[in-house]
Amino acid sequence: MVVNAPDPLYREGLRRLLDAYPGLRIGERHGDVLVVAAELLTADVVGMLRLHAVENATPVVLVLGEPGADEALADCRVMAVLSPHALTADVLGRAVLDALNGTVRAGVPDGDGGPAFTERELDVLRLLAEGLETDEIAVKLAYSERTVKNVIHGINHRYGLRNRSHAVAFALRTGVI
Repeated sequence: MVVNAPDPLYREGLRRLLDAYPGLRIGERHGDVLVVAAELLTADVVGMLRLHAVENATPVVLVLGEPGADEALADCRVMAVLSPHALTADVLGRAVLDALNGTVRAGVPDGDGGPAFTERELDVLRLLAEGLETDEIAVKLAYSERTVKNVIHGINHRYGLRNRSHAVAFALRTGVI
């Protein structure tokens, strides 16, 4: 597997997480999976991912700081989109193994450009669907209340939803929860 991150500190952190996961080996040039880290999903990042998809056709695990226009990733062989805020050796290692096995994880759009949610967003939506309040969700997921509110706001903004109930109904209708 190959790690690509613009920041050397970020790149080293990803390498250490991957080294801590049994059975994974990091290469410098070629690999079975490309792990890419980016703060934002910019045109440059999407262009690099598309070029990689054409030239190498290996699956990609994307660590993305801010959720972006995930539909742009449908043709980039991105198998998982992970948040750096909840990244552990186990989460990253399992995502890489899933990518090797051809399993697309939550947060990656389907080929139709359907809704895509990160693991964090899915966790919050599931707890909202169970009727939990912001403070209860924050405690259960070990997030701040502000983080929970930001996640909900991001979902509502991205899909043009009016409120929490609308977000839960949307997630249920589209079959993501």
